[in-house]
Amino acid sequence: FGRALQILATHHLVALTGAEGCGKKAAALALARAVCPDAGSFTVFPPTRSLQELAAYKTYRPGQVFLIHDWVPLSSDPGSVATWDLQQLAARLKKAGAYLTISFEGAGRLQALLGEMCIRWTAPEAASLLETCAARLPGLQPSDTDWQKLRTRAAEIGSPRLIIKLAEAAASNV
Repeated sequence: FGRALQILATHHLVALTGAEGCGKKAAALALARAVCPDAGSFTVFPPTRSLQELAAYKTYRPGQVFLIHDWVPLSSDPGSVATWDLQQLAARLKKAGAYLTISFEGAGRLQALLGEMCIRWTAPEAASLLETCAARLPGLQPSDTDWQKLRTRAAEIGSPRLIIKLAEAAASNV
């Protein structure tokens, strides 16, 4: 997370790639909150928005955070045009003081194109995520026995989204 935040702060653009369900969307939202804690809302672009369209977007504003989840850019140009569009996008974001987080599955051309702005994302360890949830959910104070059951269940389900739901349900005594 720290490296992704550093890249976002420096380049105003970061892309997270990894398997479905590994927490890319949650990480993108957390990065958005960290880089612009006073932002009241975030703008979500459609996943088919191309680099060219992103670079041509005219209304980036200071302190705005933009998100693209499950990005599937329609342009198949892996070469100099895409590199140019990416450079223009990063420059426009930086000049405006705006930020963009992108998440997508896969690797290959997009990872190569994005270079250091692309972070391979993996799901957090289940027990660690559960501990983080416990620290943030005031109602989550189970007995030692129930805590062990929660840890076991979190390890079984593995999905960050479902572990968070498990913690929320436990905090609500559901």
